[in-house]
Amino acid sequence: MDYTFPWPTVCPGVTLTMAWSVWGYTYPSFLTLANGTDESTLTMNPVSASDIGMYTISLVFTPDGVAADALTTSFIVHVYPEVEYENL
Repeated sequence: MDYTFPWPTVCPGVTLTMAWSVWGYTYPSFLTLANGTDESTLTMNPVSASDIGMYTISLVFTPDGVAADALTTSFIVHVYPEVEYENL
C-alpha cells in the first residue's frame, strides 16, 4: 500500500529538505519513503505478524537548512492483521 503526500509550499528559490522518523522504533523494514521534489510516497509492505501495530511517522521540512524555520508534522499508520472471510 502506498500513501503519497505533498510537501509544504514555499517561496520560489527556497530549497526544502525533508527528514523522517518512526516514533519509538528503528525504521521498520516494511516501511520505505521515496522523495520527489514536491511530494513523498510512503510504501508499506507488512509481511509478518510482528509488523502489526500503530506507527507514528514524523516529518521535518527544513527550508534552506535553517532549523529555526522547520515545519514538523506527523501522522499515524495502523497495520491490521488480514483475516480471511471463511475464518470469521
